[in-house]
Amino acid sequence: MKKLLLLIALLFTGTLANAQLIVDSNYNWQQLIPTILGGGCVQISNVTFNSNQNASARFFAPGNVLGIQSGLLITTGKAVNASGPNDISNAGDDINGEGDANLESIIGAPTLDAVVLEFDFMSPEDDTVWVNYVFASEEYPEFVGTHYNDVFGFFVSGPGITGQQNIALIPGTSTAVAINNVN
Repeated sequence: MKKLLLLIALLFTGTLANAQLIVDSNYNWQQLIPTILGGGCVQISNVTFNSNQNASARFFAPGNVLGIQSGLLITTGKAVNASGPNDISNAGDDINGEGDANLESIIGAPTLDAVVLEFDFMSPEDDTVWVNYVFASEEYPEFVGTHYNDVFGFFVSGPGITGQQNIALIPGTSTAVAINNVN
């Protein structure tokens, strides 16, 4: 069986310290989803993005500082702020958005400013899909251990999966990806 590799980078709530991140806001999620998620034998459909238009961009990470050289940047603030430097505390942007029940189930607390990217995909030729992502937060390190707990979920559902399953876990554990867990 051939394995399919999808490269997706999801960066939430701000900037990366000392990273050479280039953010190109001339692209938006409508333009990038087919390019980044689709192609080859993967068919993408029913794409929705729940956030403001400034919350997505294309990124480039020369020198492989993120482990992914380019992809889709999704943030709860303005994507252009992710290029940094992150040299002031509380540099994020409030988008005054709603929370998300799936994310709330991960951390057991209410959420705000949730960014939700949903899509259906089908790969008729392959039975394995790989997803790479990077989680970052402007809340780190000043809000670690507080009630401000940025969280990331990657939920899958479909044939052979009961309900929705969060596959964004700290490697080798069943622990969800969130600021208070990653720390």
